[in-house]
Amino acid sequence: MPDNPTASDHECQFCHESFDSEDDLREHIQEHHSTA
Repeated sequence: MPDNPTASDHECQFCHESFDSEDDLREHIQEHHSTA
């Protein structure tokens, strides 16, 4: 899936929700999409 150049700087690659910061994005992925 191509990147959307108009998207937020911090967009979830799994569900494409946008976040204000990288920390918020990482926390979201860990909580909702973690594969670890």
